[in-house]
Amino acid sequence: MKYIGILILLFSALSCNKSDSTTIVQNMASNSPNPVIPVQTITDKINQLGDPSKGLNIYLTVLDNNKRACVNCHLSTDGFDIMFFGKTDPLLQDSIIIERAVFNPTTNTGHISLQDAYHIAAYFKQIAKNNNIVSNGNLPIIPIPKGQSPNQVWNGSTALTENQISGWNFRDNISINFSFPKWFSGDQFNNKAEENLDFIPEIDLLTAKEGAIRTAYNKYLNNPTKTELKNVLMTVQNTLTDGERNPGEHGYNDFNTAFDYARWKAVLYFQHIRKRNSDLSFGEEIDTDISEFSLADALWDVGNVARRSQDNGSNVGNGKDIDNRLLNEVQWLYLGWLTNFGKRNSFESQYIGSALKDFGEQDLASLVILRSLVSRSDHSQLLYDDVYTMSYITSDNKLYESLQFGLNYLLNGIKSGNSKFKLLKADQIRNTLDNLKDNKASNLMDNLKSKNNLSATQKEMLNTLIEELYMLVYNF
Repeated sequence: MKYIGILILLFSALSCNKSDSTTIVQNMASNSPNPVIPVQTITDKINQLGDPSKGLNIYLTVLDNNKRACVNCHLSTDGFDIMFFGKTDPLLQDSIIIERAVFNPTTNTGHISLQDAYHIAAYFKQIAKNNNIVSNGNLPIIPIPKGQSPNQVWNGSTALTENQISGWNFRDNISINFSFPKWFSGDQFNNKAEENLDFIPEIDLLTAKEGAIRTAYNKYLNNPTKTELKNVLMTVQNTLTDGERNPGEHGYNDFNTAFDYARWKAVLYFQHIRKRNSDLSFGEEIDTDISEFSLADALWDVGNVARRSQDNGSNVGNGKDIDNRLLNEVQWLYLGWLTNFGKRNSFESQYIGSALKDFGEQDLASLVILRSLVSRSDHSQLLYDDVYTMSYITSDNKLYESLQFGLNYLLNGIKSGNSKFKLLKADQIRNTLDNLKDNKASNLMDNLKSKNNLSATQKEMLNTLIEELYMLVYNF
């Protein structure tokens, strides 16, 4: 008697009732006289029991025990992201949708009834088919840059020009040794679903704050344009407290909640970019002047909260680092920085540079500081901070030529009468003078004294430039 090979895949825990588990049975011996009859798959049940006409309304309006609808966290107006960032295997994708959607009282996971989950899954399958949505297999949110290593781009042995630095292709051709966040963590069994290395937050900002944010988001739902997107992001900025925006200060030390508030903004931003016929591309801005607000703050702020959990948290006794602190810091800060390369005033090279250096990407950090310098907004103190940052971030083999370029770039800009380089506020001038040579704790001139890789002649030449720049800034 021949033995029949059987492959059994169990998708369990769809509810606390074992009868809701689905089994796939495949007859491996096609010539068997007694073929095995397949048991219904998840996909079969969705096709049989799901009504796609009911799915969108459930996605938008049916609340879980925490008073949240699916849309509160996914934020896309039709839920396309669930299919776009899903599995390429339709059976696995259907399994994930059901597994994550169905409320399980034993584990307190999931959100809605099994029947409603079938309706939602049927709806998602329909919109994917009708709109030719092809899953990207939950790859990182944008392609990981590959190409030359940072040291191949520039090894520090040659003088630099502004055009050369501006031409460095960070988005596509300078490789990195880390990834970007995925849309979802976890798989069809919910493994790692609570991990914090993805976009989807554990906290829904709409429910947490209500009021103005809810009103602005409802306007966005009715008219999902980049202008309404900006309105929601600015409303969030104006609604969150100083501590929620800057945890570790103002008596607020809940870094995990602040991290999820920031991730909520990141989801809103990126689902808009990735939706069909989007009116916004990655890195595009509505306003020419982004010195005080950028759409990309939604990305940078996630990494900045991760950074603050150490700098303003564990380092000073205000709590502990968030999980995966350094990786979250690196991938989110760099993702945000890639949108405008430091034109935004709050995208400080000391933060992204320190994160990259700590992650083993010091050569990349060296290039990032230079690109930030030539990208800064008008009248920004960061123009001068960038040169100071070089003294403790930039790789030794790149330090001399980086400082030569940076100092001369600032000197020539001021001498040419270019108003971009003029600092307009007294505190900006004072801070810059401190960073150049007045701050007794740390300044550019003192930092160079300990650089054994610089010759005495090189140090003398750089100090001459620093003194000249100091006097020009002093006389602003």
